Formats: sequence, C-alpha cells, structure tokens
Amino acid sequence: MNRNWLAVAAALATAASAARVEAQARSSISIIPIAGYMMPMGKWTDSDTIRLEPGGGIFVGVTAEYSVNKTFSVTAQAIRTLGLTQKMTFAAPEFGVGVPAALETDMTTTQLLGTLLFRPLGRLPNGAPKTVYFEVGGGFTLYDVSQGFTNPLGASDVLDFNSSTAVVTGGAGLSFPIGPRASLQVFGRANYGLSAYSSPGLDKWNGYPPPSNVQGEKPLVLLLGAGLRIGR
Repeated sequence: MNRNWLAVAAALATAASAARVEAQARSSISIIPIAGYMMPMGKWTDSDTIRLEPGGGIFVGVTAEYSVNKTFSVTAQAIRTLGLTQKMTFAAPEFGVGVPAALETDMTTTQLLGTLLFRPLGRLPNGAPKTVYFEVGGGFTLYDVSQGFTNPLGASDVLDFNSSTAVVTGGAGLSFPIGPRASLQVFGRANYGLSAYSSPGLDKWNGYPPPSNVQGEKPLVLLLGAGLRIGR
C-alpha cells in the first residue's frame, strides 16, 4: 500500500513539474522602458548647393514584447529623441557671400517599429530570458525639423525639411537577469530607410533658378540603448 502511495505521489510531482515547465513556455507580455543614443550615419543631402545633415540625440521609448514561446517573441516599439538633444545642420556652400556657412536648428526623430525577436539560448528554468537575442523587422521613421530656414537667396520662402520614410531594422542585444521577473537589456540596432530623403523644402530648393536636381540619400541610423525588462 505504501508503495502505491509513493508511486502516486511521484506521479503527481512529475505532473506538477511538467505543468510548471508548460506554464513557463506559454505566451506572456513584457513591458520594457528603453533609453539610449541615436546616431544618423551620413547626410540627407550633400551637394554644392545644399547640405542637410542630421545630428545624434538622446532617445527614450517603450517596447511591448509578446513571447510566443521560449525562443521567439514579437515586439512593438515606439521611440523618440528628446527635444534640444538633436540638431540638424543646413548649409549652402555655393552661396558664400553674405550667407552663413552653416545654420542649425533643433529636430526630433520618432520611430514606430515592429520586430521578430529570436533567443537562440532559450530561457532559464524560472522563465527569464537567457543572455543573447537577435531581432529583425521594419517600421516607420518621422523626422521633425523644428523650424524652417529662410531661403538664403533672399526670397521670403521658408523651407520645410520635415520628412518621413519606411525602414527595415535589425540588431542584437544581451539580457542580464536582476530578479525573478526583471532583467537589464542592452542592445544595438541599425535602421535603414527604404526611400531616399525628400521634403517640401528640398523640392522648393530644386525649383529655384537655375533649377537643380539635388537628390537625397537613404538614411541609415544606428541606435545604442538599454532597457529594463519587466515580466517573463
């Protein structure tokens, strides 16, 4: 009789352990506040008549991660650079007489992204993610230049350099557990614009006599950041 009870107890313990493993493998949602530094690589335009060059800036944002299983997750992310931390430089090298060599204004960058996240090492027994992860996805970037520039040729036109583009993104990160339901994440990511820079201001500039055909570049942006992952 005792042996039968021991067998039943062992079976129940095994079932409970399996249930815990299954629960850890089930889907879950985590919220991750993030912050870091955004670095545009290169210029929006670079010609003899007009140069538009975005600078780097501090960003903050939030990521919502839906864990499908121990290995794969889907994320939705929103980030924005802080005002006064990011600048854009406008220069008209060809017009040197009476025209400042370069002018600066504040700008912000907003990104809305969706990614597929892959954790090749899976998770710890308590459900916390293991160290390395990779992500790939896409989204939308909006560049907001806070003020337009007056045409340096003397006309009263104000040039609006706001722009937007769809992007593809990819990156990698590391997770460091700091508690049973929290971990510190550090990451690096690259976003590449699917279309070349364009704006109403650049179109207007190209229409000034003599007409020019300055073409924008496809923006490449690097991000380095960290976040606090809450949840499994």
